[in-house]
Amino acid sequence: MLPITTFRAHIDALRNQRTGSGGRPTWTAVALYLVPFAAGVWSYVATWNLSSSVANLIGGFALIAGVLMAVFSLLAGWRRELENRASKRPSSESWARREVHAAVAHTLVGVWASVVAAIMVILLGALPAESSVEQLVNAGVAGLGVYIALLIMVIVNALHAGYEASIDLDLLERDKQERDQRSEV
Repeated sequence: MLPITTFRAHIDALRNQRTGSGGRPTWTAVALYLVPFAAGVWSYVATWNLSSSVANLIGGFALIAGVLMAVFSLLAGWRRELENRASKRPSSESWARREVHAAVAHTLVGVWASVVAAIMVILLGALPAESSVEQLVNAGVAGLGVYIALLIMVIVNALHAGYEASIDLDLLERDKQERDQRSEV
C-alpha cells in the first residue's frame, strides 16, 4: 500500500538527467519542495484559518485527484503507443518515452498528495478552533495545496517536452536512416 516506488520514480524524474550532472536535483525539484514548505510556514506564522472552507477544499482536492487519475490513464495509453513504436523510432521517441514516464510518476504523486490533503482537510474540520494542532494542519493543507499546483505545472512541462520530442524532425530523419541501414543488412 505504500507508494515508495512511485515516490522514487517521482524523485528520479526530478533529477537532471539530460545534462549529465550526475543526477543532481534540478532547480525545479528544489522549488517544488521549498516553495510549498515556505507557504506552509507562512500560513502558520500568519495564522491562516482554512477551517471555514472545509467543504470547498475537500471537493477541490477530490476533484484534482480524479482529474489526475484520468490524466494517468491517458498517459498510460500514450506510453503503450510509444513502446509499440519503439522499434520503428528508437532515437526520436526515446526522450518522449522518458518524459511520459516522468509525467506518470508526477501524476501519481499528485493523486497521493491530493488524497492526503483531502484527509487533512477532513481532520481540520474536526479539530477545535484556535488550537495549535489546527494551525499545524492549516499549514500542512496550505503547503500541500501549493505543492499540488506546482506539481501540475511540472506535469504539463513534462508532457510538452515529451510531445516536442516525439515530433522532432531531425530525430525522425535519424530513425529513418537507422531503419534503412538495418534493412540493407
